[in-house]
Amino acid sequence: MTQRRLLLPEAWAAPTPAPLELSGPRGHYLARVLRLLPGQELLLFDGQGRERPATIREVARDGLRLALGPSGPAARPDGPTELALLAGLTRGAALDRVIRETSELGVSELRPVVCARSVAVPQAARRDERQARWQRIAGEAARQCGRATVPLVHAVTPLAEALQRLDTDAADRWPVRLVGSPTATQPLALSPASGPGVLLLVGPEGGLQDAELTLAEEHGFVPFRLGRRVLRAETAMVVGVALVQHQLGELG
Repeated sequence: MTQRRLLLPEAWAAPTPAPLELSGPRGHYLARVLRLLPGQELLLFDGQGRERPATIREVARDGLRLALGPSGPAARPDGPTELALLAGLTRGAALDRVIRETSELGVSELRPVVCARSVAVPQAARRDERQARWQRIAGEAARQCGRATVPLVHAVTPLAEALQRLDTDAADRWPVRLVGSPTATQPLALSPASGPGVLLLVGPEGGLQDAELTLAEEHGFVPFRLGRRVLRAETAMVVGVALVQHQLGELG
């Protein structure tokens, strides 16, 4: 039987010899929906690269009691190069799928950006709710694919503001910056030694406008083409991440 993994950052605040009480909705889900039993083993992870084993000691009506093992670094850590995706807001559930699949592919950050051609921009009152939903999707994807690090999903931000913040707050963190463009003449070309961080920008349905491409280039982004075919926005985002990871040596 495959060992069940559980994202549980609070397990690192508990002293190792003492049992950890897991109640509330999560405890109820594990005890009553998944019907876990005493003696079963879990692998806990904190979303920041640490793991620790745990054993179910008791199953109660409202949750579980866990015995915690020693904490240590993940058995399969992420690669040395961070990859952030700036994703143009798309309509419907397309961005849900992008966040799920790129989290599986190993992105470290997801930054949803409002572009000129974004047609499904959430109301200000719903942006925190949408961000929390996307963060849950990223956490569940990390759990399922065996990652010990959960990507950080940022708040929805206008593209120009996001680019300015990157220059102000994290200029040295992302030395390699790429933007997908169907009019670019050069294919994607990276090496495993490209640097500590890669930024990838892909626009929404209809792509980025010429002015947005120019703005991205002013912020250090280099245009590249994905190939001869016209891809849907969400497909281009996932393919772009996969190509970057392949060239960095993380896939294949």
